[in-house]
Amino acid sequence: MSGDGGEGSGLEDEGRRRPIAGMGLLRIVILRMLMEKGELTGYDIIKEIERKTGYWRPSPGTVYPLLRDLESRGIVARREEGRRKVYYLTPGGRELASKLEEARVSLRRDYERFVEAASVLLEPEIPEDVMEALREVKAAIAEAEVHLSNPGVREKVVEALRRAARDIRHALDSLRAAEF
Repeated sequence: MSGDGGEGSGLEDEGRRRPIAGMGLLRIVILRMLMEKGELTGYDIIKEIERKTGYWRPSPGTVYPLLRDLESRGIVARREEGRRKVYYLTPGGRELASKLEEARVSLRRDYERFVEAASVLLEPEIPEDVMEALREVKAAIAEAEVHLSNPGVREKVVEALRRAARDIRHALDSLRAAEF
């Protein structure tokens, strides 16, 4: 699937050619990827987005004009390696990407609070102690989020989450076994 850029989206719902996000989101995604990876070609950006999402593959006709726009604004710069154009953030681009990351974390927390409130209101049968435990897990993940680029931290967080999932399944299996 690819976005044709004609809709001005860069994101389309597979098979329907319906935009699912605006070009503003793609700009933010590109800035974040350059912040994380350092340097990327337009092709690298397209492939990485497709790899991460499993379905979204913005077209070159969407990505390259955005990169040129970001370059004209002094947010990214490029250098040529043969036929390849390698893009990277300028100092101003790194500052902008940092501000966007702070805003993203804040918006994500607001969104998670909204989803939590909606789930409590729509599914009141979830006991409060379970909801409190879920809030604690979400808070711990939010605290760890800024450190997840560190492989050691990420490995420990993933291990702890998998251990928690195993413990929950084990507790449920024990209850089921006791019922028989």
